Amino acid sequence: MYPNISTPSRQIVSEEDLRPRQFDHIVGTLFQPFLPEDTYLAKATPTRNQEELQIFKKHCLYLLQHCPDIHIDYLFTDLFKITPHPIVFNGFLWKYRTSITNEGILEDYRLIDSEHSTESTRLSKQCTIFYSWEGNSYTITLV
Repeated sequence: MYPNISTPSRQIVSEEDLRPRQFDHIVGTLFQPFLPEDTYLAKATPTRNQEELQIFKKHCLYLLQHCPDIHIDYLFTDLFKITPHPIVFNGFLWKYRTSITNEGILEDYRLIDSEHSTESTRLSKQCTIFYSWEGNSYTITLV
């Protein structure tokens, strides 16, 4: 009477799954840049070709299937894991937050700014990128 509906199995995420993927191409695994679990630090916003965009969106949909909304915050203090002081990355973009909702994916990027001081470094709003679930386009809003 009722069609068989299979429930997707939950994948257990390990620390290995959350490691940076920048060297995957060396070890022969599929390179999937800029997934929401990874931090992003660069001089420019990430770019994705059509295939990478589809991988990114499918991965975000997978994360969203068990929650109404997902918000991933990236702590600025994580920079101290790779550098003694964030001023080293003055002028770089830091992915500050990723929000995945039923409307789409919103990524918030901040600029690392030292304001001519070696004593303090701050994050200033730079831009947001919105990916709708429909189509292959996105919207960048500059602040």
